[in-house]
Amino acid sequence: MAIIKLGNVQKEVPNRLFTSVRTDNIDPGYFYTELFGSFPVYRCEYIVHREDEEDEDDEDNTIYATIFNDLMESGNFTPIYYVYGNKRKEKSDGKNSLYANEFFVVSNTGDPIAINYSYGDFTILSHLGTQIIEETINKYLKKYTQESNRVKCHIIVKDNDLYLDEFKIKVEGDLDFDMYNEGFEDIHNKIVKSLKEDENGLYMLYGAAGTGKTTYIRYLIKECATRKMKFVYVPSNLFGDFTNPNILSFLLNNKGCVFIIEDSENLVTTEDGVRSTAISDLLNMTDGLLSDAMNIKIICTFNTDTKKIDEALLRPGRCKCKYKFELLDKDRANVVAAKLGLKEVDKDISLAELFNPDQIFSETKKKKMGFKC
Repeated sequence: MAIIKLGNVQKEVPNRLFTSVRTDNIDPGYFYTELFGSFPVYRCEYIVHREDEEDEDDEDNTIYATIFNDLMESGNFTPIYYVYGNKRKEKSDGKNSLYANEFFVVSNTGDPIAINYSYGDFTILSHLGTQIIEETINKYLKKYTQESNRVKCHIIVKDNDLYLDEFKIKVEGDLDFDMYNEGFEDIHNKIVKSLKEDENGLYMLYGAAGTGKTTYIRYLIKECATRKMKFVYVPSNLFGDFTNPNILSFLLNNKGCVFIIEDSENLVTTEDGVRSTAISDLLNMTDGLLSDAMNIKIICTFNTDTKKIDEALLRPGRCKCKYKFELLDKDRANVVAAKLGLKEVDKDISLAELFNPDQIFSETKKKKMGFKC
């Protein structure tokens, strides 16, 4: 057994577990159980924002590094490990300022409470109840919390393992339903209701390029994204790995996500009536046993006609919504053109054409719209 000193208390942990700190990513819940003899029943996942967290090149300005230093300076926590750059460490080296892009710290006052930050998830663990978690939040974390108007989406990164990284989307104002043809507001409300209430499902958004599919998804993320409902961008060529047994742990750790797959023609169409492996995987993930376990929703966008789509994907119950984005009819186009300060149009037109007027017709005056396409 290895001895770990937490303040004036000494804890024993198996040698193999202690050794794993130096070599591999460990399971904080497992380490917690070994230290305190009880599984951490209470988990609080916490996200903090700070308005001055703009300079991504300033590593010492990272909010999680600031919190890590705060925890160390309090004298109430001991790091089991932390990662500085790509170097894993087991104890503080005495520096006043440390950039920790991953860490696992444990209370050294005798209270069973631990804080883990890894790959964007900030988690507080305890088996005593929620009060001690709330006290920790108020004491060390809440002062850093500020509202952020930036919309966050995630992207799957494939290195040795899969993990999530986040990127920010600038979306100004609210969704203007004049940009879409009559009846689209009802479609939008149906999608939002389904994303919030249904446990799984498939959403098929298709139509010619430039008709507003990606623009719409930006606003959908803004309206629906929460800590419990992450939107994750999936490169179409990565989807084939999703049913690999090695990937299942990643999916289990990201239950309830909404996956976005753009340009997904190769995933949803059949060739001479032959169903591909990708389609079989998609069927199972959206309304099969795997979907029951993962609670996954998938938004697919594509440009091909639905006549080429495997009929099983369109089955009611699995397909929560199927909508074709078309050219904006002339009357609606003129409403949007008026808002943009453009001349009257005389034909149905795509949003891409409206937002690039110099290529279509001359402006009467330039006027900024409340969003970016």
